[in-house]
Amino acid sequence: MKITTTKSFDITYDHFEAVIVTALEGGSNYWYNLNTKEFKDKLPKAAGSFNCLTEKISKALYEDTRSRFKMNVYDVESDELLGTVTHQSMIKAFKLAAIDHYHNFENIISGNYDAADADVIFQLAVMGNVVFG
Repeated sequence: MKITTTKSFDITYDHFEAVIVTALEGGSNYWYNLNTKEFKDKLPKAAGSFNCLTEKISKALYEDTRSRFKMNVYDVESDELLGTVTHQSMIKAFKLAAIDHYHNFENIISGNYDAADADVIFQLAVMGNVVFG
């Protein structure tokens, strides 16, 4: 997949994985909650070198270009539905980040990212803007 701003960027599985794994395993823990029972049976049997839940989620989101795989994301305190992550919401998040959060976007693209970079892009995928942090 290619994203074009003033520059063109290829978004790969590694970028999806960087955001999902890093956000779900630490970068976004302060604001999100998942109900894995809603989607666990729709995940691939194996993904990545460690075959963990977050790698399976990354693979499902990346490969499902028709956005049939959906992951509802809830507020950690109120359990209110904040949004649903799909392949398309991830692509939209990368596009938004390339425009409004270029530093975070560039860090993910270059592989020189941290939990805060993943959190920003994950929030964009869930809610369309950065609400927390």
